[in-house]
Amino acid sequence: VKSVAWIMRKLTLSERAVVPLKVGGRVLEEKEVISTAVFFFMYIIITIFGAIVLTGYDYSMVDALFVSSSAIGTVGLSTIEISTLPILAKIVLIIEMVAGRLEIFPLMALIHYTIRRVEGKRI
Repeated sequence: VKSVAWIMRKLTLSERAVVPLKVGGRVLEEKEVISTAVFFFMYIIITIFGAIVLTGYDYSMVDALFVSSSAIGTVGLSTIEISTLPILAKIVLIIEMVAGRLEIFPLMALIHYTIRRVEGKRI
């Protein structure tokens, strides 16, 4: 909530204005706020993507969101029978589990590295 107000102030003031964001008496740098926002939105996007895949196999949105959230949170709870899922749905849940366990940034770095290697470009 503080970061939203901080962004609004930053947008409405002059470009040269210094607008610090303080949390618990500590001033956060802009790159910290951006990386936290990217992490949060990637977490949500991956969860919603997993839920959409599951709803494509006729599961309710509630069940799909629950299972997808459980996978990325590496909780292990489920409202559906996982063993009966089609292979694509299982692969998506596995990717969510890896993203949740290893964290999203290292997984994104690995994917980026792999794509660059396949393209034959130097990193």
